[in-house]
Amino acid sequence: MGLCAGSGVKDAQPTEPVRVLSLGIGGCGKTTFVRHMKIIHDIPLDDVETDRFIQTIRRNYLIVMGELLILLGKLKLTLSDDNQKHAATVKELLRNRDSSIHDNLDILKSLWADPVIQEVIKNNREQLNSPHISYFWDNVDRIMSDGYKPLEEDILKVRIRTAGAYSSLIYVKPEYFEFFDVGGQKPERQKWQRVITSHKFSCIIYFVATDEWDVPDEERDFECSKLEMSKIIFKEVANDDSIDKSMPIIIFLNRSDLLDARIASDSGYDSFKKTFPEYNGARTMDDAIEFIRKRFMDGVKREAVKFYVTNALDRNSMTPVFNAVKTYILTSSLKMNDGIDY
Repeated sequence: MGLCAGSGVKDAQPTEPVRVLSLGIGGCGKTTFVRHMKIIHDIPLDDVETDRFIQTIRRNYLIVMGELLILLGKLKLTLSDDNQKHAATVKELLRNRDSSIHDNLDILKSLWADPVIQEVIKNNREQLNSPHISYFWDNVDRIMSDGYKPLEEDILKVRIRTAGAYSSLIYVKPEYFEFFDVGGQKPERQKWQRVITSHKFSCIIYFVATDEWDVPDEERDFECSKLEMSKIIFKEVANDDSIDKSMPIIIFLNRSDLLDARIASDSGYDSFKKTFPEYNGARTMDDAIEFIRKRFMDGVKREAVKFYVTNALDRNSMTPVFNAVKTYILTSSLKMNDGIDY
């Protein structure tokens, strides 16, 4: 597991940092949260990490185009004749891990500019593993230029699948926090129990992508949406007898910006009402969030569950949220360790 400490910290590393376990299904934003904690607390990328981000960001132009072409087929939409030929080329490129993005950028640009692709992006963005792909195309010339170095926004918005478990040690005054990020796809979820039982955690933060109420489970593990799958898995975690009942569990109702945009759009709100016909709240993000919160607590026996509405991409919102979470974790940790009544 990789460890990194915040810059400018003079104190010696304590033997027992405050350990926080980040859980959630794939694409929920937990890895973005840990990245954001590093940025906020001035932990720079090393050369290996920088190169990894550059390669991943650039290759995502091809990966996401492949996702879009699959989605076109499901929606029974057709590209222009020229772009149908380009689509065939993209499928060939995806079979080769070493395909050059530079050499095929014109093909990718032509496909991206196709009105049918733009229609899919406008109406079905939530179905993509990289919902911020438009941002990267808006910045394609900068990103594909020689000497490119990723900006903070590039790092936060790129989707990188987490495989295994990684920890990041960050000094958040007055304590060191060790954030454990465990992959959320099905093969990685099988490792959660081992991680939970092999470390002493002060808190679990469970991340929920609140905008995925109608997004199918790509792993086909459940015959339901990703939001419903997340709810099922959270119930399993919250009711797990191997987790100390006094350990605080926090839910980050994440991607609130994407939820807000979908509720504001007619198609998004219609989908929400179709998915949840029992919903009788107002057409607002706040009411939708409260509805989701209540659904996640249905059947959960644990009382100590705290909720925060988050956008892991937004520094202005994440800083005060984590300050509140930090206070809650430290207070709860004193309760667990010393029996102090607060």
